[in-house]
Amino acid sequence: MVCPCCELVVQSALEELGLEVVDIELGRAVVKNFDKPSREAIDKALEEYGFELLEGIDQGYPMPTI
Repeated sequence: MVCPCCELVVQSALEELGLEVVDIELGRAVVKNFDKPSREAIDKALEEYGFELLEGIDQGYPMPTI
């Protein structure tokens, strides 16, 4: 993510999957949900907007980036 508009697009894509976005900033999104979607579902949703997942340092969970 490189701008506020990108952050909004990523936030919207994650929320459409039922994730609650707690924090979002350049190259990082913190989400929570009891029934999290699969990595593949997140990756597919983000790819529709030109983003991809990189493995996150925090808790080993992937985070959106471009």
